[in-house]
Parts: sequence; C-alpha cells; structure tokens
Amino acid sequence: MTISGLVANIGGGVFGMELTLFFSTFTTLLAVINPFEVLPVFLMLQSDKSDEERRRVGDQSIRSAACLPDAPERQER
Repeated sequence: MTISGLVANIGGGVFGMELTLFFSTFTTLLAVINPFEVLPVFLMLQSDKSDEERRRVGDQSIRSAACLPDAPERQER
C-alpha cells in the first residue's frame, strides 16, 4: 500500500482527498524549506543575541514561513 493510500484511509470518505493534498503539500514544503539544514545557520547568526531576541526572531521566522503556502493563492486574485 502506498503512503497516499494510507493517508486517504485515515481521513476516510469526504476528507481523504484533502488529507492527501495536505500531506503532499507539507512534505513538499519541508523539502524546499529544509529546516534541518537551515538550523545551524540560524544558530550561528543568533549566537551573539540574547535569549529573548532569539525567541523573537524565531517567532517572526515561523510566522513568515507559515505565510508562504498562502502567497501564490493571493497572487491569483
């Protein structure tokens, strides 16, 4: 059985296609953004910052990355 088949079975019926699309999009974004590769660069650039400043920059980065999937849809409008 394929991964998309397993995901479709988890959602069942109505939500099967949406879950498959979500996991497909999520794994694609994970491959493009690759947080495991960016983490050492982030830590190096933030080494001289306070804990509060690191947390602020990290939160801002997360909010910016969360807006990426929505950006192409907004351009089509």
